[in-house]
Amino acid sequence: MNDYLSSFVNWSHSEILNGLALIPIIFCLFKSWDIRAKLNLKFRRYSNIQLIVLLVAVFFAAWYSFFHSYVYIASTFSQLFWNWDFSEIIPTERAVLWSLGAILFEEGFRYLLIIVLLEAFKGQRGQIELTIFLSALFFGLIHYAGLLDQGPIFIISTQAIFAFGYGCFLATLYLYSGKFWLVLLSHFSLDLIAFSLSAGGGGILSWYDNNDLLSNGLSMVFALAMTLIMFLGKQRKIMQENAARLINA
Repeated sequence: MNDYLSSFVNWSHSEILNGLALIPIIFCLFKSWDIRAKLNLKFRRYSNIQLIVLLVAVFFAAWYSFFHSYVYIASTFSQLFWNWDFSEIIPTERAVLWSLGAILFEEGFRYLLIIVLLEAFKGQRGQIELTIFLSALFFGLIHYAGLLDQGPIFIISTQAIFAFGYGCFLATLYLYSGKFWLVLLSHFSLDLIAFSLSAGGGGILSWYDNNDLLSNGLSMVFALAMTLIMFLGKQRKIMQENAARLINA
């Protein structure tokens, strides 16, 4: 009975049901607003430089999934960036369900925001930048819903800071690759690692006080830096073309 109740609690506390409910809502909104959008684009032909940028972005997403979690518990500077103890990752039912709920609800919400913003700024200068910035801003602000559960506003604010930076990167990755499943995979792996770590906080950054602020702030800086890198050269043109393909299905 305890096992059954534990599973029920894990299901109810995840965002899986909310995420599933969001799917028909998005469908109905797009239909009523006459939006014909795609979720994924067919793989396009990239130049060598553009392909390298895409591969670097995918590699960064994989690295970032570990970095964001281990930055809290790293006892040395090398452990901040690469020297991670993978034995501390112990996946549980709760970790899997909560991670699935996150990609269903939060990424469904992100997709809705990106498409609506692309439509709203269609034909306007700065369409890509405004879509990425505002979708990430909304993604960060929804974390303040935690105040309804009496969450500490300082902790929630640090989470919002990270979510904004990570949201910029995920939106850029989506517009550059045209593959929403890459966004889902990146977010799922990040949350799964975070929920599966057996060790707590108190890493090297805690020596400087405000471990949450420093950790989430560092995560935001790296995500924003990668976002800017993906705008170098002619990469913005790729995003602009993919944006047009996404909302002109």
